[in-house]
Amino acid sequence: MKLKFIAVAVAAIAAQSAFALTPLQTKAVQINFQNGVANNHVVYLSGASALAKSVPGALAKLCSDSVTTFTNADSNIKAYSCTVGGAVPVAGMAVGSKLLVGLSVSEGSFSGVLSQNATNFTYDIGAGVKNVQNNQIDFSAVASDAATLIPAVFRKQTAGGFLDVEPRLFDDLVSNPALAALNVSYTTTPVAAGQSFGVAVSPALYAALQVAQGITCAAGDYSVACQPSISKGQYASLVAQSNAGFIADWSVLGLSDAQPVNLCRRVATSGTQAASNAFFLGKGCSSAAFDPSAAADQNAGTFNIVENSGSSNVATCLSNASNFAIGVISAENALATTTWKFVKLDGVAVWDGVKARQNTIDQKYDFAFEFVTATRNSASAASQGLIAALGTAIADPLVTDLTGIFIVPGAAGINADAPGKIAKATTGGNSCAAPLYYF
Repeated sequence: MKLKFIAVAVAAIAAQSAFALTPLQTKAVQINFQNGVANNHVVYLSGASALAKSVPGALAKLCSDSVTTFTNADSNIKAYSCTVGGAVPVAGMAVGSKLLVGLSVSEGSFSGVLSQNATNFTYDIGAGVKNVQNNQIDFSAVASDAATLIPAVFRKQTAGGFLDVEPRLFDDLVSNPALAALNVSYTTTPVAAGQSFGVAVSPALYAALQVAQGITCAAGDYSVACQPSISKGQYASLVAQSNAGFIADWSVLGLSDAQPVNLCRRVATSGTQAASNAFFLGKGCSSAAFDPSAAADQNAGTFNIVENSGSSNVATCLSNASNFAIGVISAENALATTTWKFVKLDGVAVWDGVKARQNTIDQKYDFAFEFVTATRNSASAASQGLIAALGTAIADPLVTDLTGIFIVPGAAGINADAPGKIAKATTGGNSCAAPLYYF
């Protein structure tokens, strides 16, 4: 796979700042870092795909220039470079240092733990293989060829990353022999911010639900009044493993359309999937919890279950214009222009047309979880400082205003200080706790 420099974005960046790093300058950061030259840092992160858009947004608060973005055919793998010295300081990195961040959100939140393994590889869960080579993102382009920035598949020991939920919601994976042994010590730290999630549907299912619920709106009107609604119990009934053998149509949503059921879900290591499992089925939070349906439980042609490595893959699964499809996706992806659409949950909308968080902030919408970071204890001080600084930036209402992200009340202030950013209540970082109001 090849990482591609986004030339159009950089042209716009150049107009804002003369200090955005070019591909060759970014390559120099990597070479200097490998040669031990001071004030050059390369940090590899992995984890929640739900934060794929928020991490670069937070990174911008750590940098004195605009962030240069590199991408490739795999939307779950990106890289960013910049010069340190923004509103949020980075412990272990001097102002003016050059920084390259590699970010892989393939396989989701728990890869933020698995990819820390101390044997100099990360675990490619999807392929089921280990790569013992010390692969770097290779910025080997010459000046005339800025489009060929080449990494192999992202298999590099990471310093850690962000999780949508507490690692304990993945406890059943730790003993899974198909996964790499956790031979690394790490520290988890609550981030004073969280994210909403929503139930999303394909355009055809969205229209069918509108008709069934007597909603008449102009095409393209995605206002709250036009959004159909499903209940928590209805979605739980669709995704519970115990029901998989009985799902043959959409009657649980009150529809009589003769359409196959398509469930677009995430893989087991995904924080989005763990959040869905905990919220709808109680998994990881109760001994009486239900297990979710997985690909092995599908009845092909009638009840199709598609497991996806990243949020962008779920979005693609939900974007088929003719299929009836449903799944859970993080609210940072909320855009009025997406093909798929969020539906209300028990009559309350997650997408409010602005930042997809106000109903969560006001404690009207409760499908939301607070972040944690997982940081490898043996990572460099600079790498640990970067993860901590990103968490600080995401949780600072003075520097951050990210779609789908709400701030936890406490050190950053209370709801009255920023009622459009700071929530009224917090779980204290406990993924299974009820949020308590903070005064």
